[in-house]
Amino acid sequence: MEDYHTKKIKKLVEQEYGYFIDSPTRKREVVEARGMYYKVLKEFTNMSLAAIAKTVGKNHATVLHGLKHFDVWRKDNKYLDIAYKNVLEKLTVLDDVESFKDVREMRKELVRLKLENYNLKNNEQKKGSIEQLLKDLPIDKVEEVKERLKAIVDSYSWKYNDKVKVYQANATVL
Repeated sequence: MEDYHTKKIKKLVEQEYGYFIDSPTRKREVVEARGMYYKVLKEFTNMSLAAIAKTVGKNHATVLHGLKHFDVWRKDNKYLDIAYKNVLEKLTVLDDVESFKDVREMRKELVRLKLENYNLKNNEQKKGSIEQLLKDLPIDKVEEVKERLKAIVDSYSWKYNDKVKVYQANATVL
């Protein structure tokens, strides 16, 4: 029985190399594609040789043969080597994407990061406008501005520490 990851790997190998690895043929290209599939499954899963063989209707000896000879086939066939590297690269990218629990969480994370980015840009703009105002301030007025700003900050902290309850007409607290 094939699981999701095995099907995904099989599909990637078939797309990359261009042959269906389930077909019962002994054509060299298909045998090489199966060898690539065996190698990738052996590297990315903890499946036994018998379990790997069962996914393509072969026996464990066929998988063992494919694994033993795959590196030699790669040396002789540059296209096989390139296809193998492409499959490995695609699998690592897919595994990175699947490390998130699901797409909704990725979207939530994207929205959170966009909001954080917006807030940082907004704070940077505010900071720039305050700095510009302070640059234009005459030197003899600096102490007076500091005192006024301190009074404003103190008034806000007093205001937000106030514990006033507001009641609606039906006696529920807002």
